[in-house]
Amino acid sequence: MGQAGYVVYAGLREINTKDTLVAETKGLPVHPVQLDVTNPDDLRLVLAQIEKEHGHLDGVINNAAIGIGGFLEEMTEDEMRWVFEVNVLGAWSLTKEALPMLRKTGGRVLMISSLSGQMGVPGLGSYCMSKFALEGLSESWRHELKQFGIDLVLIQPGAYKTAMTGPNRKFASKAGTSHPKYPALNQAIIGWYDKVAVERAYPPSHLAERVLKILQHPRPKIRYAIGPSTGWRRLILRWLPFSFIEWYFNRMLSSVHEDTP
Repeated sequence: MGQAGYVVYAGLREINTKDTLVAETKGLPVHPVQLDVTNPDDLRLVLAQIEKEHGHLDGVINNAAIGIGGFLEEMTEDEMRWVFEVNVLGAWSLTKEALPMLRKTGGRVLMISSLSGQMGVPGLGSYCMSKFALEGLSESWRHELKQFGIDLVLIQPGAYKTAMTGPNRKFASKAGTSHPKYPALNQAIIGWYDKVAVERAYPPSHLAERVLKILQHPRPKIRYAIGPSTGWRRLILRWLPFSFIEWYFNRMLSSVHEDTP
């Protein structure tokens, strides 16, 4: 975005992690800011800073997200709430606070969703739940914000090489403890995810280039699936019944040979 001439305020949950971003965007109009989307004070301070320094806002990209691997039975209530607070309520809060500025410019809102917001995946249930909710939020807001000249767009990326699938990968604190079958089932899901997602992940620049085009498109669609593995998943969702998806995951999980009851 910075290379295209946009002034970018890049939100970081912890501003003391900015060194890598600063080094990679040296010479570009990219400004790291303290922005925990679950903290109302952070939201207001950043938007006030943008208004003071530039007087307008052309767009908001809601890409803050977390994923916690683990079967739903093994998720704690705190973990489930954290996923929703970041992935859904955080996107809602930031967008809501930004609307007064976006109305003035007819700006644009981009929600970074996932095809997991249309296809539930075992072992990633909390993430899928949050993305299903984000899809519903976004469809409703797409209708509402049209009345103010604001376009809202859903981006459904495939796997990209980010901290969420790398060093910041998280698992439920009680994973593998609720039933003797879960350790093997967890390993099966991790192996599957590494094979179909992590090993095929694209560099984030691939997504950034396409997001830029969507930001500049005069009449954007509501959804864009971008990146690895999105092609076959879109085909499955469009043309095949749920029973096929159910068979696929059941076959994969049933292949785990476990002697425990």
